[in-house]
Amino acid sequence: MVGNRTCRAVFALFVFNSGCTASAAEDSSEVVVSLDTKGQTSQTSLPAIRSTSDCSTDSSVSLCAWAMSADAVVWGTLKDIRFVDSPASVKGEDIVAHCDGHVEPALDLEIEVDHALRGGVTGTVLLRVGAYQKQYFYPLPLRGQNGDIRWIGASTADSGPLLVGQKLGAAMHREPRTGLWSLMGESLFGNDSVGNVRFQAHSLDSCSEQPSHASMTLAQLRDKMAQCVSDISSEDRKRRISTRWGPESLSVPRYLSALCIKTNK
Repeated sequence: MVGNRTCRAVFALFVFNSGCTASAAEDSSEVVVSLDTKGQTSQTSLPAIRSTSDCSTDSSVSLCAWAMSADAVVWGTLKDIRFVDSPASVKGEDIVAHCDGHVEPALDLEIEVDHALRGGVTGTVLLRVGAYQKQYFYPLPLRGQNGDIRWIGASTADSGPLLVGQKLGAAMHREPRTGLWSLMGESLFGNDSVGNVRFQAHSLDSCSEQPSHASMTLAQLRDKMAQCVSDISSEDRKRRISTRWGPESLSVPRYLSALCIKTNK
């Protein structure tokens, strides 16, 4: 909160509010949960997903359609979070090396992979969150006066800032031209207060398709995913993700780039 109002960065088709001053969100405890642990008392801090879009589709999908439509699903330690200013896109289309105006950055999440639930990924990966998708996070990550990341908005029982050092899971998609890993509209996941898997809290109109699942630990999630096979529902979802959030959306800031907002001269 800033004063008595909540600041949000709104851009592209919206009016960008540059009058907000970033301030630190509430501190939260570091979360460490192994693959087979249940009964934890701390839960992963995850920003909620907010939107004013009407997707006109169900926001839940089957667990197997979710798992098999991604190129990889990983669980690991969040080692770093940083803004990415380049490449930047003007009006969601043209890519520029230098932005002559305001830059709404993309976000890179550096994850040290503990377990590849799908895709055989090992080591450390950089997961890109496009500028458009980042704007729906609440609390919202904004650049502080010293260039650091400040999360704007009050933490709740269901939402909070991403914390370096905590465990984090993600379904990831390969961007075909650059080979970068992109979140591409997916929801991040972690554990709840008793050690079960939880995804980012989201509004019904958030366009974020999350797997419908009963309460389960990460180990149980892994075992259920091992039984999944690719079928028409997972192929349909993969195309839907690409159309809404990926290359077929023809909007690079949705999945890859920062956004350059030209200033009027």
